[in-house]
Amino acid sequence: MVKISPFSALRPAGDKVHLVVTRPVDSYSKEEIQEKLINNPFSFLQVLNPAGKTASLNLAKISEKFKKFRIQNILIREEAPCLYLYRQKKDSHIFTGIIGCASVQDYLEGRILKHEATITVREEKLTDYLDVCSFNVEPVSLFFPDDEFLWNLFEKITSGVPVYDFSTSDKIHHQLWKIGPSHEQESIIERFDLMDAVYIADGHHRSASSALLGERRKDKNKNHTGNEPYNFFMCIFFPESTLKVYEFNRLITDLGIYTKHTFIEELRKEFIVISYGLKPYRPAGQYHFGLYIDGEWFELILKPEYHSSENPEQGLDASVLSERILDPLIGIKDLRTDKRVIFSNGQEGIQKLMDAVDSGKAKAAFFLHPATMEQVKIFADQNLIMPPKSTYVEPKLRSALTIHLLD
Repeated sequence: MVKISPFSALRPAGDKVHLVVTRPVDSYSKEEIQEKLINNPFSFLQVLNPAGKTASLNLAKISEKFKKFRIQNILIREEAPCLYLYRQKKDSHIFTGIIGCASVQDYLEGRILKHEATITVREEKLTDYLDVCSFNVEPVSLFFPDDEFLWNLFEKITSGVPVYDFSTSDKIHHQLWKIGPSHEQESIIERFDLMDAVYIADGHHRSASSALLGERRKDKNKNHTGNEPYNFFMCIFFPESTLKVYEFNRLITDLGIYTKHTFIEELRKEFIVISYGLKPYRPAGQYHFGLYIDGEWFELILKPEYHSSENPEQGLDASVLSERILDPLIGIKDLRTDKRVIFSNGQEGIQKLMDAVDSGKAKAAFFLHPATMEQVKIFADQNLIMPPKSTYVEPKLRSALTIHLLD
């Protein structure tokens, strides 16, 4: 039984939505943030980063700026609790999901399944952020098995007029439909009530920090009922098939004792190694890797005797790379802390990998095949943890399209 709850969102005034919504702060350079702060007084970056710096955030200033946005009616409050149907068109792909609130209790009791480990220090910082600022501006991405009933309901809702219909400078088209108190809203809630669980696609730390905040405020509230806003966090629920999973590739800045030649020879012990010369190689499937080193591309194929059909962890390409190459050959044991590893998501393209190696920023680049959604589900179902940066899931939503107040 999964709970999806309507909420009275704060959202941008209709004529300003394209000016208000932003990418996450950490996706901008300092120069880009400064330009936005100077030239766009409606950008939610004015709230999220009022000092124009990415290094540290002044939570009191964020809270103060947020109040000013409300007073100036840049953000308006929904009168009745609503769900929202969101649609994003990027290139030829269409993503559709329902924005609503998930339950902290569902997370704590294992009905919201995770596949990544979280870092305690980051959890605590995000919890402090939520406690002071008291809002969710970027929904956690969850997914559920495709459901024909919900797909048909989506078609019905999207035949109506959206409350938002705009494009952003990255050529992504955004649409939002409001689902107020109605038969459609009740049908969605009832349908999720039939589900045993949903899965986190993106937002493990935001989920964990929301749960910590719920527990923190529960302990402080002698009159706690379980219905307070802090018991819920804003999510977008996607049908499984609408999501796209990309790989996270690895750039290695130091090969330790190895030269290009000796490194390749060492790899031949467990991999079939094929030179592609200057022609970039894109992995064709599981157990296939691309290696770019010293201006040359190689295909690496893990030899069959090292395949694992029974252990999901050993069969994941990100695990194979760590356990067969990065750890034993280079000594990289913890991907979260070792500064010799730089991650590049699949959307950034193959040229970025080549440029990093050619410029000397990295010694080698490993190009991985994306994990499948089925692998993500297997890990979550079995309470297993994928290596850091195993998946890069799209779509990415803009911050402040809808805002959930936590007090």
